[in-house]
Amino acid sequence: MDWQNVLKRRIETLADYTNASPEERRRYHTRKRDFYNTRLKALRNSIANVGETNPNIPLEEDMRELQEMRNFHNRQSDRLRRETSMPDVFSPELEQQRRNYKLQTTPRGVPNPYPDLSMEEYERLNNKQKENYHASKATKTSGEEKKFHLRMASRIQDGSGLPTFPTSDLGGETTQVRGINYTKEEYDNMSREDKQKYHNTMRFRFKKTDIERSNFHSRMSSRLIRNSPLPTFFSPEHQEEE
Repeated sequence: MDWQNVLKRRIETLADYTNASPEERRRYHTRKRDFYNTRLKALRNSIANVGETNPNIPLEEDMRELQEMRNFHNRQSDRLRRETSMPDVFSPELEQQRRNYKLQTTPRGVPNPYPDLSMEEYERLNNKQKENYHASKATKTSGEEKKFHLRMASRIQDGSGLPTFPTSDLGGETTQVRGINYTKEEYDNMSREDKQKYHNTMRFRFKKTDIERSNFHSRMSSRLIRNSPLPTFFSPEHQEEE
């Protein structure tokens, strides 16, 4: 066997790829990945000063194709390098076992965040997709919105029976009492005694900072003590919704 020719062998066809060693296939995919990445960067640089309002569609499509080919060869190279159970393949049309992930960047190379979903769009997702949605939103938000998405992701991870929502304005309210998070949904499932304890705690908590809210919880507690036929509510906002 002519070992010098073997070492110089180029992979150009499926037959070449099939007969190549794992290391030769890995080098092939690495070279192709670098080739497509170089072309992608060149195109990105060529429209760096073109605003988003002028997307330059032909170049945008070219960049998308280059991005997909770069990612394809990167996946195959990683499979071979890590010796995973997923088979490596010569070309994209032969790739059947693939985990679909949302691209981290657009074809232009800018961050590709998850947009806010409607309830209808959200309900079409499976639990893993919902968890990924909330995890991604949590990394790109702050304050109460970040806490909301972390809370929703946690409910899914823990297998909680509590409902989840795509945005905080649709539900998932929480209140912390003595270090414990209470939600509107949990309140609905509380015993009469636990609801009374909750309202008493909230009444004292807001007594000096928000007298109207304190009075609201006092009224709710009074209804429970008197076994009033009037309904009780988790919060003033909950009462307004009803």
